[in-house]
Amino acid sequence: MLDKTALETTAAEEEESTPVEAEAASESAEDTADTPETGDDGETSSSDSTEETAETAEAETEEPSSSDESDDGDEASEEVIPPNSLTVVEQQDTGPNVLMVVKSLDTSQSGTSAFNMASHLAASGGAVTVMSEGGRNLQTLLRRKVTHVEWSAPGEGPIGRMRASRRLTQSMESSGASVIHAFGRIVPGAVRSAADKRSGRMIVSVPGTYSLKGWGVRGRTEAMGRADHLIVPSDYVRLWLKDELYVPDDKISVIAPGIDLAHFNPAAVKAQRMIELARHHGIPEEDQVVLMPARLVEWKGQHSVVRAFEKLDRDNTTLI
Repeated sequence: MLDKTALETTAAEEEESTPVEAEAASESAEDTADTPETGDDGETSSSDSTEETAETAEAETEEPSSSDESDDGDEASEEVIPPNSLTVVEQQDTGPNVLMVVKSLDTSQSGTSAFNMASHLAASGGAVTVMSEGGRNLQTLLRRKVTHVEWSAPGEGPIGRMRASRRLTQSMESSGASVIHAFGRIVPGAVRSAADKRSGRMIVSVPGTYSLKGWGVRGRTEAMGRADHLIVPSDYVRLWLKDELYVPDDKISVIAPGIDLAHFNPAAVKAQRMIELARHHGIPEEDQVVLMPARLVEWKGQHSVVRAFEKLDRDNTTLI
């Protein structure tokens, strides 16, 4: 969690320095008519203070648990989120204003998607506020001029939904967001309610299919389908939304997960690096390599790839 004292101290120092800078600028203007009253020093000082505060808070921030979203009702929703949990950074105002809601800024598909979208939207001139528990990518996101609100989604019972709706509505109002973008099946009913109260639009990124078994699960999932638009990573998920939630095709966009080709560029990898990696993993020089990059969780399907690889019965091939 970001250090409240550090943020308040930084804000106080900036407020106290403002009259001094204004007086110095005024005296300079009296001596030289062509000298402007304000310069870039104040802005630079503010940016440096923000970065120093974020770096100080980073040392005291603990990485949150990456466990799945709780369905245990409202018992876990009694904790009140403090009002000082907002970390604001200077943003441009030349693009859309979006409030993003995600469980955690970790390496999950939802966390990674939220991190990438927020980064690119801010870089293109948009205003972005992200609500999450935090995570390993939080400090990088702050350095990219994205505002963060520390927030843990409450339970899915009636009281939890009411609290979540009120907090989301307040965040939309304070940030001026006209779009609320949720990642995954996180309090979709509350997200829909907040969007309606602020006359905004609701977008949901659906990383995959969900089980509809269990108390209240179908209703929560159907609330996700009431978004104005949904983004899915594959046709498989698109068909699931159509068949299970009856979402029309014109409300779904298929955007496959991508990579940064400037960063993941084969031409930038030296031959010596490839030789060293092959030796490290014990891969014979003449082998072809089949790579499956994914987290080691059952639903990623590594077991299916291993069985398929065994059926190929090919020599000089290595599966990683």
